[in-house]
Amino acid sequence: MKYDIFISYSTQDKERVLRTVRELKNKGYSIWMDEEGISSGEQFKRAIVDGLQNSKIMLFFSSLHSNQSAWTEKEIGYADRHKKRIIPIKLDSSEYNDSVDFDLGNFDYVDFSVSPKVAKEKEKLFSSLESIFGKKDSEERHLDVNKQILKLADKYRKGDGVPRDYSFAASLYRKAADQGNAVAQCNLATLYYYGTGVKKDKNLAATLYKMASLGGSSLATFKLGKMHFDGIAVAHNMSQAIILFQEAARKGCCPAIEELKRLNVSW
Repeated sequence: MKYDIFISYSTQDKERVLRTVRELKNKGYSIWMDEEGISSGEQFKRAIVDGLQNSKIMLFFSSLHSNQSAWTEKEIGYADRHKKRIIPIKLDSSEYNDSVDFDLGNFDYVDFSVSPKVAKEKEKLFSSLESIFGKKDSEERHLDVNKQILKLADKYRKGDGVPRDYSFAASLYRKAADQGNAVAQCNLATLYYYGTGVKKDKNLAATLYKMASLGGSSLATFKLGKMHFDGIAVAHNMSQAIILFQEAARKGCCPAIEELKRLNVSW
């Protein structure tokens, strides 16, 4: 899967970072971002490397927290070694740590540290991105196109008026998933989980379920919970599974509700 932008940040700055990320998505940019914070498992390391390899540029949200983070230091070092363009965004006036300063010291940055300047600096950021990517379609345009792709993918997956073709359905889901469509990400994950029309890859399925869950898919949240419940491709973690079941159930996901009833757990 390809992305326009990889987000490097500290989870302690999450709310401020998400405000900018939402604006970027609204402008049509596809984003790789770990919203839950990095875990120590090898799967998450692979997910980060995959995200970096498949993103055109990196936005580094510089702050007291991120400049003390070993993870952001590794991400920046990796991006620099692989010739990825990095745009630093300063959330405060803290200095880069020595390693980050070595990689970014001469880079121009966007300054969000002074409130009166933020609007002007955002325009500077968006102008820089447009010079890199060209004019992007609006989110509304992407949503409309993705809905049509999704409908066509569903038809080929179900054999609804067309010959059933799981492989072609997967390719269509992938197109919509690459633009951040959570339903497409969830459906593509299920194809990878079972090896239907694609080579079976439960690690990729888990990554796609997580992305779809972050994008608002309650079914993906439930399915990610099941993977934690069964210890498939992710760590066996009953408490995390139940949290995910409850989150999905509160959004009206029927399988999650039934699972919680079976476990005799409220939501």
